[in-house]
Amino acid sequence: MQKKLILFLSLLSATVANAQLSGIYTISNNPSQSPDYASIGAAVSALSAGVSGPVVFEVAPGTYEEYVSLNSISGTSTTNRVVFRGMGTDNQQVVVSSNAGYTDNSTLTLDGTDYVTFENMTLTTTSTNKANVVRMKNGNTATRFENVRFVGAVSNTNLDNDKTLVYRLSGSWIDYNNEFVGCDFVNGYIALYYQGHNIYTLNDGLLVENCTFTNQAFKGIYVSFTDHAIIRGNTVTNHTHDVLSNYHAIDLLRIRYGCVIENNVMNVTRNSNYATVFETRPAMGTHEEPVIIRNNMINLVSNVSSSWCCDLDDVNSSHVYFVNNTVKCSGTANCGSIIVEKNWPNLYLYNNLIVNETNGYVLRFQSEADDRFCDYNRIAYSGSSFGRLGSTDYATLSDWATGTGFDVHSALCTPEFVANNDLHITGSDGITVANPLSYVTTDIDGETRSNTPCAGADEFESGSNLPPVVVNPIGNIVFSTYPASQTIDLTNTFNDPDDTNENIIITVLSNSNPTLVGTTLNSRSLTVERLQNTAGLATITLNAESAGQSVQTSFTVECLVEDQPPVIVNPLAPI
Repeated sequence: MQKKLILFLSLLSATVANAQLSGIYTISNNPSQSPDYASIGAAVSALSAGVSGPVVFEVAPGTYEEYVSLNSISGTSTTNRVVFRGMGTDNQQVVVSSNAGYTDNSTLTLDGTDYVTFENMTLTTTSTNKANVVRMKNGNTATRFENVRFVGAVSNTNLDNDKTLVYRLSGSWIDYNNEFVGCDFVNGYIALYYQGHNIYTLNDGLLVENCTFTNQAFKGIYVSFTDHAIIRGNTVTNHTHDVLSNYHAIDLLRIRYGCVIENNVMNVTRNSNYATVFETRPAMGTHEEPVIIRNNMINLVSNVSSSWCCDLDDVNSSHVYFVNNTVKCSGTANCGSIIVEKNWPNLYLYNNLIVNETNGYVLRFQSEADDRFCDYNRIAYSGSSFGRLGSTDYATLSDWATGTGFDVHSALCTPEFVANNDLHITGSDGITVANPLSYVTTDIDGETRSNTPCAGADEFESGSNLPPVVVNPIGNIVFSTYPASQTIDLTNTFNDPDDTNENIIITVLSNSNPTLVGTTLNSRSLTVERLQNTAGLATITLNAESAGQSVQTSFTVECLVEDQPPVIVNPLAPI
């Protein structure tokens, strides 16, 4: 009887341990909180039995040093989603970290995983070698990252894919409808590397929305072999990390049907290496499902020739609408605004605001093509050649219109922008066009377009309350000694275009590593202090608010270990 009872209890225990999950569970590495699971890995192991309903894992604030690998979970669906939710007040209080060393491990691996969400946390790595933060493989459907920080190693080497933050491995599998919403991507070689297999096996559905991309060495967003991708409302910034040639804020390789790239802001500065800020190669739409590129602000400051704001490349491109974008190029080098490479038809360049303050081309078409349309643009330039078609240069807009048949309704203008790195306009004089487009009914800020809309991304409305802007970004700090501190004068960091700068309220929004560095803000003076003699990185984000509108700027603080001399801790007594 005793043996039967023991056997019964053992079977009952096994059944409970392997039961399908449904409901809300807690994860904490602090035993005093009596969590359901002491680690994220333990919760993942429990998912091996599958789910019978929606599952939410509430992850307590803290740092979780572990590798997390999720495979296919039986029972998940659009209604039975698994959510890992950080319970901190922001996305920096729950940190999942790993140190892969020289292995191929990443902090998070999604291996054929469907209907899983990660929210309000930081995914990072302390490795400086094999340093992918997230790897996706074997086909993932409807995975979602919302308000997640992806923080990787600083990349300074060419072909440094091991330091890509989110790396979707190529294979014969297909991904469907994965999403990145409100996320921050910091450092790395490429921030988001999302690749399909080939021209016969393409991913279908991708959303990258309202994310920030900062300090990547090679590319911010790289998407290839994907249908129905939506890349919307993102900010890609690179003013300081100028280590590799041909940096791209957004690079799109063989995207296809129904892709929309809209309302994105790209701000890039290059002093040593050339860049192509925005590139498609190719974009293959159809009449029914065109590729639409609209309401983007593309801003390049370059002192390196052969740089381009936009490169629309490859002979296979077709049915692409490049409309109502603001494209600005400045600097000391000869840089171009828009180049259309090779011979491809059904390209529509309408209602763009193009400013080129260098001596490079405003427009360059490598060859002629049937059914290509370029008109109703507003243009400012200072170079000696307006454009080139094939091997023929045209000095002025008038020469270009007469010689090519393009831009017969386009005109020169003198736009005024809010700031050098904010391409919102401060007036509409000379910028409106009599060419409303049915597929561009709002501007970059969601404001309704008029019947005579402004060219470019911004529809000017007099009396609107404009947010503050970052006019002088803060440079990154490196502490090589300990103790150490640095004080930064913030007087000219922000500017409010329609209010007095005295009304700007500056606060420290976040500090990703408060045990490593501390901050003290006294009005317009920010002191950053190193707190310990250990190596590490911290990201400091400042918020500037005026009249209910705000803007953020971030910079990194790197601490190097100082080799200090030995000290006498136990003096010898006299003999």
